[in-house]
Amino acid sequence: MIARVRDLRRRPGHVVALRHYVSPIFGDTWRPECIEDDCDYHGPFVAEQRAHEIAEEHRRKSAGEWRLAR
Repeated sequence: MIARVRDLRRRPGHVVALRHYVSPIFGDTWRPECIEDDCDYHGPFVAEQRAHEIAEEHRRKSAGEWRLAR
């Protein structure tokens, strides 16, 4: 089940969904997944806040807005 879909239609870049998983070992984890037809990006299983950050980073990279932090 897709728990949340990032509403980024008004902003450039890919739309990323956060899929919720429950692991018997790690508990609640989230995985960012790009839902664009031409992209098969699936992020790591992480805590919810980190999943949001990864989803935003993927969106910004796909829009050409991402810059390396120094």
